[in-house]
Amino acid sequence: MKKIPFLRTVKMIFLGCFLAGFVLFLILGKTFLDDSLLLQVSALREIKDSTIDKDAFFRYIVWRRLFCVGVCLWLWWKGFGKWAIYVCLGWIGATMGACMYTCLFRYHFKGIFLWIFLYFPHLLCYAAALFCGMILTEGKLSGKAEKIKFLWQHWLFVLGFGVAVLLGMYAESYINVSMLQDFLQFF
Repeated sequence: MKKIPFLRTVKMIFLGCFLAGFVLFLILGKTFLDDSLLLQVSALREIKDSTIDKDAFFRYIVWRRLFCVGVCLWLWWKGFGKWAIYVCLGWIGATMGACMYTCLFRYHFKGIFLWIFLYFPHLLCYAAALFCGMILTEGKLSGKAEKIKFLWQHWLFVLGFGVAVLLGMYAESYINVSMLQDFLQFF
């Protein structure tokens, strides 16, 4: 089986930032979380009882994610694509770690399920997009023609990246919201 050269780095960045986010909130602890509304029962009740315009939410998600994708593509074009993906992985890992600590701090064992419903299934799609993006950043490309040729040669990963981002945006705006509201009925 062929080893994927960046997989170890990706795991270390994600897990390191996940632990850093978790530990940061552990250190800030009770003082910070008592003063914030982050995942408080009242906020979760508002989510559960609210009617969300999923089409408007989808448009919001599309513009937010397309901005991030555009920045990453621009950085890739300038030769910093791998670093942009590392920053994305670090940010996702840190926020997931902080969110996990908050869920565990506020809701104990039930918090694990809340954390799962906050991040899945859309995060799986975004992880697939980041994986395709990492494969596309592996080549050392210097010229414009070389980059365009590389994209045409790796069209399946380009297509996979685009489809994964679109599926992630759809899942985040429609599927995840419905699943979270359904879960909060029993919370």
